[in-house]
Amino acid sequence: MAYEYDGFYARFDTASKRDGEALNGADFLTGDYFVIEIRIEDGKSVVWLVNKFGADLGFLNNDDSRRVQLSIARQQTVKALLSYIAYTSDPEPGHYWGEVAI
Repeated sequence: MAYEYDGFYARFDTASKRDGEALNGADFLTGDYFVIEIRIEDGKSVVWLVNKFGADLGFLNNDDSRRVQLSIARQQTVKALLSYIAYTSDPEPGHYWGEVAI
């Protein structure tokens, strides 16, 4: 049996600045594992990351969502580990984003 391993960092974005403010709390710690949920939005499959309490961390872009979904379809074990949280104030009103190790 061939064993394949693929790891990469994927950027996530939050739905809004208000939603992203929760990332400053103890429920979103760097190093925590997050559940991968596939949601259909505007006819496209999007990977969302959810913490152990059921709160959304954010969503992956189309390319990274596709990459994760292909790994799941290949029945590979896929995990998401929070590695970085950031806030950008420009453009207004600003937004939260970060990276997960997949």
